[in-house]
Amino acid sequence: MSQLSEALGRANREDMPLREIERRAEKLGKPLTISTISRYMRGQHPSQPNLDVIRAFAAVFGTDTSHILEDAKLPAVGSRFELPAKADLLDDSERQAILHLIDVMAAKKKG
Repeated sequence: MSQLSEALGRANREDMPLREIERRAEKLGKPLTISTISRYMRGQHPSQPNLDVIRAFAAVFGTDTSHILEDAKLPAVGSRFELPAKADLLDDSERQAILHLIDVMAAKKKG
């Protein structure tokens, strides 16, 4: 078992069998294969778990992805950040300033 698989087990408050998790994930538009579900629930998932898989589990279990990550003592991960189209108006020095700010903020979160 892993901390993530234990967190997933706790999130599975209805004690759903694997086939039910698969069925609900499909119904929610976040399909998971039985083998993926089994690996994650047994703790045989990758050392860097797939965030889309965790999001699917969270949807099936009716919880937030952040709750599962926190319970598993994994770093919280936000959704992909993309600049709006108006950022194309920035010149090179302004873009470098924004990228530097992102570097500083990300480094602070990493500790």
